[in-house]
Order: sequence, then C-alpha cells, then structure tokens
Amino acid sequence: MLTCTRAIALSCSLLVAVLFGLLAGCNDVSSVSSPPAGPASLAVATNSLPPGAVGTAYHATVAAAGGTAPYTWIVSPALPPSLSLDTNTGDITGTPVNAGTTSHTFVVQDAAKDSATQTLSLSINPPGLAVTPITLPAGVVNQPYPVTTLTATGGVQPYTWSVSPALPNGLQFNIVSPGTISGTPLSGTAGTTQHTFTVMDTSTPMRKTASTGPLSLTITSAPPPLTLAPITLPNGVVNQAYPVTTLTATGGVQPYTWSVSPALPNGLQFNAGTVSGTPSKAGTTTHTFTVMDSSKPAQKSSVGPLSLTISPAVQPLLITTNSPLPNARVGRSYSTTLHSSGGTGPFSWSVSGQLPKDLVLNPSTGEISGTPALGTGGLLGLTYTFTYTVQDSSNPKQSNSKSLDLTITN
Repeated sequence: MLTCTRAIALSCSLLVAVLFGLLAGCNDVSSVSSPPAGPASLAVATNSLPPGAVGTAYHATVAAAGGTAPYTWIVSPALPPSLSLDTNTGDITGTPVNAGTTSHTFVVQDAAKDSATQTLSLSINPPGLAVTPITLPAGVVNQPYPVTTLTATGGVQPYTWSVSPALPNGLQFNIVSPGTISGTPLSGTAGTTQHTFTVMDTSTPMRKTASTGPLSLTITSAPPPLTLAPITLPNGVVNQAYPVTTLTATGGVQPYTWSVSPALPNGLQFNAGTVSGTPSKAGTTTHTFTVMDSSKPAQKSSVGPLSLTISPAVQPLLITTNSPLPNARVGRSYSTTLHSSGGTGPFSWSVSGQLPKDLVLNPSTGEISGTPALGTGGLLGLTYTFTYTVQDSSNPKQSNSKSLDLTITN
C-alpha cells in the first residue's frame, strides 16, 4: 500500500514538472523574429518651389516620401501657361510667359492607392532688365540734334533713366521712359565724349538696373557735305510689284526730306527715299531724286535724271510643246527642245522622275538630248510619260507643267 502511494506521488510530480516546462516554454520569446515594419506614411516631401523668370527655362521637382512606389501626380489648379507637370516623375518644366505668383495643390498617389497633398506657391519673376543696344548719331554745333530714343526691355515698368556724365551743353536727356536725347549742341561742344545710360525699373523689394556701357557721342563744328549715292533704277512690269528700291544719303544733318521730279508713273510711290508700289502703265520715264537735310541753312543733293522702264504686263507662262515628243532610237543621237510662251526670261526647266537612261534635260534651254542605250527601259517600243515644268523670272514667279510622252524604238 505504501509503495503504491509513493508511485502515484512520483507520477504526479513528474506530470507537474512537464506541465510547468510547457508553460514556461510558451512564455519564452527570446528566439522569435519581429514582424517586418510596414512602409512609412505617404507624404509630399517638397515644401517650396524655386522662383522662375519670364522667358527663362524652368525646372523643379515635387518629391514624395513614404508609401509604395510608383507614384502618380496631379495638380490643381493647372500650372501657369507653358509650364507642365510630369505625372510620373513630378517634374515641372517649361518656359514661363507671364509674371506673378500662383498657388497650386499637388496630390500624389502611390501604388497602394494612398494619397497625400501639399499646397505650394509658384512665383514667376519678370524677365531680366536690359537696355537695347544703340549707336548715338553724330550732332552738329548749333544744329538740332537727331532725336534719339533709348529703350529697355524686361523688369517692371515704369522705368527711370539717368546718364553719366551729363550730355554736352544744349542737349537734354529725358529721364522718364522712354529715355530720349534731344536739343541743340551749343558752341564749344565740338568733340567726342563718352556717356553711360542707366535704366532703373520698379521691381520690389529691390529695383533692378541695366546700363549701356560707355557710348561715344560726337559733335562736329559743321555738318559734313550731304551726298546721294549713285543708283540705277531696276525695270518694272505692269501689274507686278516693283522691286523695292531705296536711295541712300550721307552727311548733312538728319532728318532728311525727299522729293522726286517729275512724279513717278501711276501706281509707284516715293516715300522717305524708297520707291515701291505696282505700276499700272508701260513706258520709259526719267526722274530726278533730291534729298534735303535739316541743317541751317539746309543742304541738298540730287541724283538723276534716272531712267525708269516699265514693261508691259507679263503674259501667262505656257508650255507650247505638244505630246508625243519625237521618238528616240537606241544607239542614235537624240535631241529635241521643249518650248514655252509668255512669262519673263530667263526660264528654268525641270522634270519629275528620271528620264530614260543616257537622256538628260538641260534646265536652262529645255533641250532633251543624249544617246539612248540598248535596254533602255526594258523592252523597245516602250512609251515613257513625264511631267515637265518651266519657271520664269517674274516677280512673283510663274510656272507651268505639262505631261509629254516619249517612245524609245530600234
């Protein structure tokens, strides 16, 4: 009886030990791996956009952080004109055309369809301020100086101008845009001086400036002689635009005043030294052209009489050669000439496609010549059809095309 009791007690002790070990094993987590961390929350990582300038290529990128790539971008409202957003990369590119500051909400969506937003301001500055290059005309003592205007581009108008050092006595510089030089140089101002012209805009918070750099201003004691360059008037054609022809004057004091005597043929005009227009009547006339300067006393110079010939109206340009062309024989010298009527010579000929082997078209004369080779075009007796075009030298040019047949025989 005692032995049985001890056996039962031992068994119970063993069972309790096993259960305790199992329970202890359940609480031992020292060898278990931690679960992998999930992706960080999706966010727009860009907090500001760099400023741009009108007329200058722009590039910026809105970036995302967290989430699961790839990303897709949209923006609302749309970016300023000529700027665009790459929906895959977030790149903003283009060349701005308008200055100003706009606000845009950028939305990024990742592969898990999560999204994040960020509102950013985009500032586009005016184009850089610059002074248009200029050469100062010469002046003459006691003669009105040719009114000369300096211009600027970019920046923010209105502009304010200045000049350093001051202009010679008698000349004024208008500091309110546009910057204009005017006046009459006084006695004692003859010579050459250097001046730098500066323009300032009204940009904020800091005004921009731009300068010309030193410009030479020459004042002479007396105007140089006024002369007209020799010229030959080109011929014209009735009902065709006359070649614009400009007479050139040098010396004296500008501005110049021009005249012509007698008047030009009907349809032609003479304005500020330039002949232009469309003549309406044929014939040959002679004319004298005169220029007068602004010196006191005024100088004048003339050229002429000059002959001006207006030819009758150009007739329509036509190809008068009929189809078919004379047959060409293999191994025999061949020559035929295409003819036209109307238009104004010289003429230029061309053909669409490649003529039979060893035959060529002379572009100046319209002659087709050569010696057809054996096997030209394959079978003998084959007829070729080509389109020939002639163009004249009128203004505007005329052209005419015609299809003609050519047969190669034995």
